[in-house]
Amino acid sequence: MWPARDYTRLTLESKEALEYSIFSIKEPERLVLDLETSELSPALAELAAKVAAEDPYVQGLRVARNRPGVVRLVLDLKAEVKPVIFALPPIADYGHRLVLDLHPLVPFDPLLALIKETEMRPRPK
Repeated sequence: MWPARDYTRLTLESKEALEYSIFSIKEPERLVLDLETSELSPALAELAAKVAAEDPYVQGLRVARNRPGVVRLVLDLKAEVKPVIFALPPIADYGHRLVLDLHPLVPFDPLLALIKETEMRPRPK
């Protein structure tokens, strides 16, 4: 997991292409990613520990076998997000990758952030 101000990225790597489904749940905000795999790998099991406290979008993450052949990731969110998910084929030392980007509903505007920052600074007398 890589948190950033603009978005948080979660990348899963596998020997085989991952089939998946994704949906969101409200109150509280959660994003659910079901992976069609029979393997709950150590890397998946340890994923919850990779959530940083300062992540702007993800509060926590849970991973468990949902039913035979399906591993479920539940991302507890700090706010509603716009998920973007895509697969990448193997290249060099990397296997199949499934990438999930969590974007804010209102994109980060660096110019607006700079204006707000300068407005908060004390003015010289």
